[in-house]
Amino acid sequence: MEGYGKVSEMAARLGLPVAFLASPGPLERKLKQSYRGFPFCLEFYMKTPWEEAFGEG
Repeated sequence: MEGYGKVSEMAARLGLPVAFLASPGPLERKLKQSYRGFPFCLEFYMKTPWEEAFGEG
């Protein structure tokens, strides 16, 4: 959600629209509440080494 704010700000400064927004699947409901466009939700099937080591993700 933090990334959307940054992207929106930069797009406004540049006079460009935000065409789409990609995010992890679990954020889909939250995104639909705050994003006016079409969110592209992704499912991750790989884990980073730190996610494996610390049980994150």
